[in-house]
Amino acid sequence: MKRIYKLRAILGLTLFFCFTVIIYADTTAENFALYNIKGERFILYNILNSLPDGSMLIVNFTSVKCLPCTKEIPELKNISESTAGNTKLMCIYAETTDVARISAESLGVSECSYVDPFGNIQKTYNIKKYPVTFIIDKKFKILGRFEGYSERNIKKIKQLCGVK
Repeated sequence: MKRIYKLRAILGLTLFFCFTVIIYADTTAENFALYNIKGERFILYNILNSLPDGSMLIVNFTSVKCLPCTKEIPELKNISESTAGNTKLMCIYAETTDVARISAESLGVSECSYVDPFGNIQKTYNIKKYPVTFIIDKKFKILGRFEGYSERNIKKIKQLCGVK
């Protein structure tokens, strides 16, 4: 009887992992188009190509309704600013431009805030809750995926970005 339960568990896990596409570290970032809160259109790969060699992009999926996000974003901004231009921050809000603009302005990240109100990018990157942060290098490689806000995640993000 135990053997049947083990086989069912193994089969269930196998099916889960075979049919679930989740973007993790050490994979190539999926390209996407998005709009900043000013209404200007951008392409992820173009943003990455515009970075200096050896640079990284911190991509933070966030929501104005997420309290931990409002704590994490200023820390991510500090990490980005402390790398002397080698790390750029991108905050992707789940809300519309009008709603996201208010939050972005209050957190001081208007210049690096974008919107995904229909959730297309969130679906591509399998975002189920907020915040989720990716570190992507200039060669489109995902160096890390961090779910939730914690001191442990911030510490790992700092390490990846070369901040002490």
